[in-house]
This record gives sequence, structure tokens and C-alpha cells, in this order.
Amino acid sequence: MLKQNASLEFLQLPTAKKAPFGLGVIDGLSNNTQIFADPTVAVTVLTKLNSNLAIALGNAASGSKVSKAALEKAELAWNNAFKSDALYVSSIANGDAENIALAGFNATKSDRRSATEPESCKNFEAVAPKAPGVINVSVQSQKCPGYLSVAAADGVTVEQHGNQIAISFGGKTTYVAVNTRSRLQFENLPTGTQMHVSVVAFNSAGAGPLTNGQTAVPQ
Repeated sequence: MLKQNASLEFLQLPTAKKAPFGLGVIDGLSNNTQIFADPTVAVTVLTKLNSNLAIALGNAASGSKVSKAALEKAELAWNNAFKSDALYVSSIANGDAENIALAGFNATKSDRRSATEPESCKNFEAVAPKAPGVINVSVQSQKCPGYLSVAAADGVTVEQHGNQIAISFGGKTTYVAVNTRSRLQFENLPTGTQMHVSVVAFNSAGAGPLTNGQTAVPQ
């Protein structure tokens, strides 16, 4: 049986996707200290480097040479730290793909079939049957964990921004994001605007109850 390790393919991710990936690793290591008790790079350090990368990425949007150089430095430090802990996880997991996944990494068995973003949904249909308040939605099946469907009335705009859906009406916008990990990062939100945040968990059996009660103001 082929021994599996923590894949290092994450090092090839676009810079903008590394900090969200890092959040998953930080969450995995933090929640499984009984397995990963002494990572090579402490979780506190990973958290700082992950934050530094996200900040540097935002600053680099200015296009200045100084900010671009700072981004390169931050990404190099991020790469080295997360690579070190990937190697640590491989040594502790000892070939167990489930333990590797607990730490937020992918196992090398998936290297040959690295995940790609799904194609646009084909054979999309939305039909209102003779039942009050119902619309049936169907698409051609794809190899993916699930689908997000949005129903909006006239005058409401629905746009996609990366992994987020922006729903706008009356000058206000609601942002919807789907993730397979317990941590998620909203991006490109309006600064200085208080946002009310909700979350719901779902699996093959359906969706759980909506959890409300959190607000945050993007800086």
C-alpha cells in the first residue's frame, strides 16, 4: 500500500488563495492538538504569517515596488512555514490520510487528480410546478460536493465575485459564500460598513439551522 503524505501542491496555489488555505490548516492544527502536539512552526506563528500575507496582498494592489517586494517576502515566509508543518504532519500521520485531512492538508494520493473548479452548470432548468411557492431547479450532475442555487425577484441583481455571490437590492448587498471547511474568508466587502454574519452547516442529509448573532466591520 502506498504511504500517503501531506501534499505540497498548496505551494503552487495563486497567492490570493494561500491565506484562505492557511486558515484551514490553522483551524485543523488548533482543533487537533492531541494528534499534532508540537508542530515545527507554532500555530501562533502560522496565524501571524497568514495575516501578514493577506495584508501584503491587499497593499500590493497599489502597484508600488515597495508593496510588491513586501508581498514576495511575505509569501516566501508563508511558503517556508506551511511547508515545514506539512512535513511535520506527514511524520505524525504516518501515512493516515484521515489524520492528514484533520490538519487541513490534502494527502498525496490526490496529487495525481488535483481538484479543479467545476465547469458552468449544464442543462440548467428552473420550473414552477402547480404547487404554491415552489420552484424546481435541476442541472446536469457534476463530480462536486454540492450546488448553491439563488432565487431572486425582479429588481434584484445576482453577481459572482470569485467564490462569493453578491445579491443587491435597493443599494444594499448581501454576500453569500460556500466553503467545505469550518473557516471562511469573505473578500472585497465594503469597508466601514457593519455586516451581519450568519452561518448554516449542511451535508448530504440537508441543511442545519441558521446561526445568527455576529456582526463585524471590514477595515
